[in-house]
Amino acid sequence: MNKPIRTLIGAFTMLLTFPCLAETIEMWARAPGDHADKKKQPPKYHAIKIEISTLATEEKTLFDRQYNKRLTFKTIAAHDLIRFYTPIYQGMDLVILHFSNGSLYPLRRDTLGKGGSLYIATAVKMNNKWTNKFPTVTIPRQNGGNEIIAFDQNKVVADEDWLRKNRSETQFDSLDPLSHFTSVVGVEFADSDAYYRQFMSKGDKTEFSGRVVYIRRCQFCHGVGELGARSGPNFASEPLIAHFSAKKIYSHVKQRAAKKGQMPNQPDFTVKEAKDLHRWLTILSKGETMPYEPYYEQFLKKKK
Repeated sequence: MNKPIRTLIGAFTMLLTFPCLAETIEMWARAPGDHADKKKQPPKYHAIKIEISTLATEEKTLFDRQYNKRLTFKTIAAHDLIRFYTPIYQGMDLVILHFSNGSLYPLRRDTLGKGGSLYIATAVKMNNKWTNKFPTVTIPRQNGGNEIIAFDQNKVVADEDWLRKNRSETQFDSLDPLSHFTSVVGVEFADSDAYYRQFMSKGDKTEFSGRVVYIRRCQFCHGVGELGARSGPNFASEPLIAHFSAKKIYSHVKQRAAKKGQMPNQPDFTVKEAKDLHRWLTILSKGETMPYEPYYEQFLKKKK
């Protein structure tokens, strides 16, 4: 066998042995437009890809909420990762982590790195050996069977000090969305005001209470039509919202889902929040949502 062929075989063998060599995280800016309309959704703006295997890591021993124990990880701090992307406009104060199962984790950019950090783990030490194959997590479903949380190239691990100090800023109280996240596949940058304005109805802009409940409790897994996360059902459709009364929403969140583990436990969810959420979803199911119109829209037009 000649040398070039041996070299090609060797390279191919390395790719099979170390599958994470080609794994990437995509970063982009949210482009202005109507993201709720699947046919008119604007493309990702200024998208780049980062090969995570080339990034420097730091060993951190942290409590992992999915494995429910302290483990040592090779990590990349989220605030270091986002430094690889230069925002096209300084008003992009929202960082949205996209996960392989369709979940989203919107975070204020200035909270990353504050009082500890959120980390992207690329390997974990198991039985005194490093591995980039993260064990799966099994969560029982309410109707039988299991929800399997499987990881591909990485997993998110949070410093407990960071979680404690940033609970109000990350928009949840008792809710722990980290337990249902898989691997990070994308990082999106957006203007927070414009992003959350999308979840308002063009026909009724007065309903705020239900939208606040959604942002604090639901946005991590559930979307509204084509907007937002896709790991959980979209309840903002007229047939579904007609079936899910405020009472059923309350029961689903507070009792059935919490007991069976299909959703993160939210013991402080209230009847009033269920009513506010139902009223807001009813309005959205009957009308159009707002387009994404950031303050930097005119800036983008000038660049073109």
